[in-house]
Amino acid sequence: MVYYNYENDLECLDPTDDSSDSLDAEGWNVLYCNEMPMPFATSEDSMFLPSSWDPEGTDFWCSDSYGIHPQFNWIF
Repeated sequence: MVYYNYENDLECLDPTDDSSDSLDAEGWNVLYCNEMPMPFATSEDSMFLPSSWDPEGTDFWCSDSYGIHPQFNWIF
């Protein structure tokens, strides 16, 4: 909820206000790009369609979407 009132123009945070239908998803995306980049990939043994993880593509998407670069080695 930190990003919800970042301009400090609301007197009170109303958790029932759903005027931003992507607030929760956007928060997770920012967290993913900023602190917790996790490789998401699946193999043919999964119930999901096979897909590979592309760190360069992730970096580009995060930079383009939020102006930040993932810290892939931050946890080490």
